[in-house]
Amino acid sequence: MWFNRKAQNVFESVVDRDAITYTAMINAFGLNGMDSEAIQLYRKMSNNLLNEISHICVLNACFHSGLLQKAWNIFNDIPLKTEKIFTTMIFKAHNHSRPKSSAILSECDRLRSELIVYGYKYDPSRVTRQLKEEATNLSALYDHGDAVIVLK
Repeated sequence: MWFNRKAQNVFESVVDRDAITYTAMINAFGLNGMDSEAIQLYRKMSNNLLNEISHICVLNACFHSGLLQKAWNIFNDIPLKTEKIFTTMIFKAHNHSRPKSSAILSECDRLRSELIVYGYKYDPSRVTRQLKEEATNLSALYDHGDAVIVLK
């Protein structure tokens, strides 16, 4: 928290705040779980200071704190949606699209770690593919296509 207090002191000492000053503070709030402060500061910015980066920083702050509806509300209010803004929304919304995503990913990480202890060679280049005929009674557990773990 000391960083945010120091950052806030610096921010408050700037007389002529520009888009960079506001956006840096919004980003600092977002990275430190201070989503309400990030959104509040974003809302205080005049329209002529809002830009692609400030929009992305406040959207990231919302997603980091799980405020999906607030992110969508802010996104809908953005007048000029760039490719990077759309990409941020798609990527972040996808990561939060399943209620159990974090539990599933956590279990995949746990299984991967456990298998590595027993000699499994982790290869992120593997992809999901059909099992060979002789490999019946096997199931593949995969984590968003970046790893395949074959379990007996």
